[in-house]
Amino acid sequence: MKKSIILFLVLTMCSSGSEQAQTEILKDTGTTSETEDTGEVINHMTLVDYPAKLYFAGDIPTEVHGRVEYAFSIIQEKLGKYPVEVYFVGTDENEKDNLSNVFCSNRENAGNFEASAFNSFQNFDDCLNFIDERYFSMYLQGGLETEQRGYSSSGNKGHNGQFEQLYHLLVWSKPIGFEVENGEGYNQEFSGVFHEYWHVFQMAHMDFYRCSDRDIRSTCSFDPEKIDYLVGGIWLQEGTAVFKEKTILEEQYKIGNLKNIHGDLLQELNNQYFDGQRAMEQCPGKSIRDITYQDSCSQAAYGWGAWAAAYLAHKVNDPYVFENVYYPELKKISDPELVFSNTFGMTIDEFFADFDSWILGSESERNYVIPIAEEETGRLYYPSDEDTAVANEDTAVSESKILWGATDAKPEVYAAADVSQTTIDLTVEWVNKAIGYWGSYGPLEIWIVGTGKDEVIALDEQWCEVRSTKDPNWNKEWDCANGDPYGSGDGWSPFYRYIDDGGAAVSSYIRDHLGYYFNALIMSSKYPGPEEEDYKPVILHEYFHVYQHGNLSIPELPDTDGDWRTSNRNVYFNGGEVQVPFLMEGGAEYMAQYWYSMEPGVDAGYLKRVMEYKAEAIKPYFNTGKSLRELGYDEEFNSYDILTWFVAYLVHNTSEETFRIDFWTQIEDLGFEEAFKSNFGKSADEMIAEFDTWVAQPIDVLLEIIP
Repeated sequence: MKKSIILFLVLTMCSSGSEQAQTEILKDTGTTSETEDTGEVINHMTLVDYPAKLYFAGDIPTEVHGRVEYAFSIIQEKLGKYPVEVYFVGTDENEKDNLSNVFCSNRENAGNFEASAFNSFQNFDDCLNFIDERYFSMYLQGGLETEQRGYSSSGNKGHNGQFEQLYHLLVWSKPIGFEVENGEGYNQEFSGVFHEYWHVFQMAHMDFYRCSDRDIRSTCSFDPEKIDYLVGGIWLQEGTAVFKEKTILEEQYKIGNLKNIHGDLLQELNNQYFDGQRAMEQCPGKSIRDITYQDSCSQAAYGWGAWAAAYLAHKVNDPYVFENVYYPELKKISDPELVFSNTFGMTIDEFFADFDSWILGSESERNYVIPIAEEETGRLYYPSDEDTAVANEDTAVSESKILWGATDAKPEVYAAADVSQTTIDLTVEWVNKAIGYWGSYGPLEIWIVGTGKDEVIALDEQWCEVRSTKDPNWNKEWDCANGDPYGSGDGWSPFYRYIDDGGAAVSSYIRDHLGYYFNALIMSSKYPGPEEEDYKPVILHEYFHVYQHGNLSIPELPDTDGDWRTSNRNVYFNGGEVQVPFLMEGGAEYMAQYWYSMEPGVDAGYLKRVMEYKAEAIKPYFNTGKSLRELGYDEEFNSYDILTWFVAYLVHNTSEETFRIDFWTQIEDLGFEEAFKSNFGKSADEMIAEFDTWVAQPIDVLLEIIP
């Protein structure tokens, strides 16, 4: 926490509560709602009997208001009601100015202009300058930038202190993700509310005053120097906030208050792990204990800080230890080091001596500290040793075959001798990014091919050695390099074509005769090469195939049924079997480009430029006279491009999560056609017909759907 008490979080991001939050919708008059006036003097630590006071700029969509109220009602029911005002800033200057007037009217009514108050301003004009220059203009600009980047689910939000004014101030930029219920960004916005209100809860348990009398206004002095001492490092502030936002979200999924469109608690926290891992690369050799908001790796305090919180909670077998023990004790004795030691049975030094090495360990060891939420009640708990023993017994029958699908096993990496370490590191980095986006699936092997013949022959030999070691059923005659594919052209090799042709691929080895099922992700050193920007989204594309296969293909089915379930890849036309890309390739390409476009440092117009280029496939597609389902891999144009546009259209009409999560995870149970209709409201053929009409429009109209 900075000394200015700005806690700033960027997120990329029903039924009504029992008690409605006080809401102010700004009109041209700029008038405010009446506030409670009991005559009782309260401070930021006081529990109150009224909900959060919410004030919306006039350009905030009205459908947002009730959803925000609902989100605050959930978290206040869990953590208690504290005196908090929340201001939602839009992108209109006039409405922002009206909001400033509301804020200062509230300050005037609260007596914050009085000389005896611990005020940052002396009069109304002073107040207007303060709130505009320090907060509202910044959040307005943040909202504008968010919209310009095309991020449909991101916004800025922060707990901005004001303890000296005896309340908590929260400010939001335009809360775009609340506009569509259960749409993209919706749950992240709930998560954001939970995160920021956790900061309210934290600060409500810290006494920042020196008092000689019970009358806080007349005889107490606000002591900002106590803040740095009481709040601890940002790993604790932000780490517990992330841990609580994710666990509360998981609870809401289980009790049915929110629809899970983003993944479970384990996946969410593993995403945080990889975010923290990438951030720590900016501060080599540093512990998260020492990270500040000013460090380039500050995001690690959020990502790995959440794991620190999970580790501590598991240490005492209490997922609710922070709200039930740590912060209540801190409120009593105002000694964070003593409270930490009493709560967790070790000093902070002892904790980090263990944690700094533990966080770099295996994924399975990390995942062990993540609590489980009970069905229906949502109550978090840690499984007992007996529960673990039963689970182990249940899985023992499957140990002869490596389980297919979600896994905590890390990818294995194999590279030809002429592949540089830089290329290897880059490839692994972006596979890990993909895992962070979509979850860990496998088992996965990464094979990186160079350009030299001798080196690739050696890689062939290594491939056969690995296969034979892992699976005694592996047939060397069929599936190892044989003949002379590098000379006569006779024979087979998994890698030889990449020397000349470049490219990338994922092959999923699921065969009844095999004892080991796995994915092989193959990257070449050219077309694109590792020095090209395209190399990164290509990796994402290929890993999305791993995700697809991990969700959809099951060993017990014959290959043809398995392929049918992976969206009709092998079909028959005119009596002959044809492989068609359809949603396998269209889905992988759009997901890769969409997620890559949101990476830090990627140009804001990247995705639109990519999709404009892919629009060149529209005319050749119509010229074929084929349905999208009939397009092959060997068309005279790149069939992937028009299929990418089809997926963009599906996502636009529903959400990214509907396509990526709901659809792909339901195909196994429902079959392709039923899962398609269930999620997109029409049959695949009906949607293709609708798309064909839509995609015939001018390119500037088509690009309007691209974020």
